[in-house]
Amino acid sequence: MVNVVASNEGDVPENFTVRIYHNSTLFGTFDVVNLNPGANLTIVFTWNTSDVAAGNTYALKAEASSVPYESNLTNNLLSPRPSSSSPGRTRDPRPPPRSTWSAGSRVRATS
Repeated sequence: MVNVVASNEGDVPENFTVRIYHNSTLFGTFDVVNLNPGANLTIVFTWNTSDVAAGNTYALKAEASSVPYESNLTNNLLSPRPSSSSPGRTRDPRPPPRSTWSAGSRVRATS
C-alpha cells in the first residue's frame, strides 16, 4: 500500500483527482470531493505489482489535478528527488511531505 496526503491550501472547498504512478505507469486514481480549506485527506492506494519485474527499482509519483483559479501548480506534484543514498547526489534539505510515503521513495519489487 502507498499512502498519499492530499491537502486543500485554498479558501473554498475543492474537488480534484489524485493520480499515482510507478515510473510513468499510472496505477491508481482517487477523486477527492469537497475537501474543506485547510483540510488534509490520507488516500491509500494499493499497488498490484504483478505487472512489474521483480528485483527492479521504481520511482513513485503522485499528482493532483488543478482546480479553478489555482495560482500555485508547483505543489500538485509529489515526485522523486535525490536522497543521501544516491551516489554523487546531495541530500535534499527540504523536509519530507506529511505522508507515510515521502517524495523520492524508490521501491524494489520482489517475487
